[in-house]
Amino acid sequence: ADDSYLRFLLLWRHAIYSLHLLDYYKSQCGFKMFTRSAARKLFTNIRLKRWCFDVEIVYLCKHLRIPMAEVSVSWTEIPGSKVRMTSILHMVFELLLIRVGYGLGIWKIYS
Repeated sequence: ADDSYLRFLLLWRHAIYSLHLLDYYKSQCGFKMFTRSAARKLFTNIRLKRWCFDVEIVYLCKHLRIPMAEVSVSWTEIPGSKVRMTSILHMVFELLLIRVGYGLGIWKIYS
C-alpha cells in the first residue's frame, strides 16, 4: 500500500473514533460473517448502503449487544485501487448521518 492510502486509513479510523461512534478503531474490513438471528436484527435496522455500512453495522452490534469477534483472515490487496475525493466527502457525510441519526433518535433501532 502506498503512503497516501495508509494516511487515508489512519485519518478515517481517527474520524470514526473522534465522533464517538465506536470504542475501537477497527470497523472496516472486507469480510464479515453473521449468525442468522444477528443478520435479521442488523439488516432490518441498517440505513446506509455504501461507505459507512461497516461502521453502522458495528454501531448496531454494540447497541443491540450482539457479540463481535475479530478473526484474522488472509487478504490480498488489489493494486491500483483508488478512493476519489468525492468518496471521502461522502464517507464523512455518512459518519455524521450515523452520529446525528442515532444520537438524536431520528433513526430508531428495533430489536
